[in-house]
Amino acid sequence: MAKTITISNTEIVSIVINQSFEADGTKSGLACLVSYRTVDDSGNTAMSTMSTKFTQGSNQDASSILSDASNTLVVDFVNAMQTNMNEREEL
Repeated sequence: MAKTITISNTEIVSIVINQSFEADGTKSGLACLVSYRTVDDSGNTAMSTMSTKFTQGSNQDASSILSDASNTLVVDFVNAMQTNMNEREEL
């Protein structure tokens, strides 16, 4: 007999942003890996999965490229973190 699961929540487990590289080693934008899980109405994990998208300008299929808004968020976040690290290290 089939069981119906009511999804009550989606939780982000982690977000990882890495430099993406071409096969020849040249930089090709950023890769953003999001791991998340969906939780049923009983609080149990119904599904865990991950998704990887790339910043615009990366050499990837169009379906793997971040939207304009997400691209801006990821790039601005990485730039802000780099600025903070440079200030902390007095570079």
